[in-house]
Amino acid sequence: KEPKPKAKEVFCDAAMEVDEEVTTTKATAGKENLVDKDTPLSEVRGLLKTKLKNGVQLTRKERRQLKRANRRDGDVVLRCLHLWESARTGSAADKTAACDKILGLVAGKVSTLAYAHDSVRVLETLLKFGNERHRWTVFEEVKGEVRAMCMSKYARFLVTKLLTYGTGEQRATVFRAFEGHVVRLMRHREAGALVEQAYNEHANSAQRAVLQQEF
Repeated sequence: KEPKPKAKEVFCDAAMEVDEEVTTTKATAGKENLVDKDTPLSEVRGLLKTKLKNGVQLTRKERRQLKRANRRDGDVVLRCLHLWESARTGSAADKTAACDKILGLVAGKVSTLAYAHDSVRVLETLLKFGNERHRWTVFEEVKGEVRAMCMSKYARFLVTKLLTYGTGEQRATVFRAFEGHVVRLMRHREAGALVEQAYNEHANSAQRAVLQQEF
């Protein structure tokens, strides 16, 4: 006769079967619960909130989707991100067409979108790959907030792009925003590196002299 399995062995086997079942369920749920990227944000918001009410744990991707859906301009950002790839990697004609569509979506909202990690990248693309009209539209909406943007974790990158791809007049506006605040900006964690870069790479002799006078 075969020896009967000990109680401890039976318990361990049962526990392993439960663990395998839970792991399989989690993996399947993770794949089934992902919301399609083309689903409207209003529908995404409803679906994910319903899951939360039912006690279902959201995946990391779904938490990001819910956060974006709850944003004030979430629909605009999502549509811009779909166009972003064409604006960066398409042909010259594709880039111009994508930039035109993006500009139509962000017009009037640039100063708000500049402070978010994803939408600011779209605005940077407008400055880098867009034409003069695209750059001037973005510039006109942010020229009064240059100093505040310099101290922002994300918006400061848009100021860098203005210095790199902007006209002489646009760069001069950025340097005028520094005047009277150079010491404070240099002490700031985010703005310090930007002012230093502006001084070393984009300032002319007159602009450098103005910045130096404040020390």
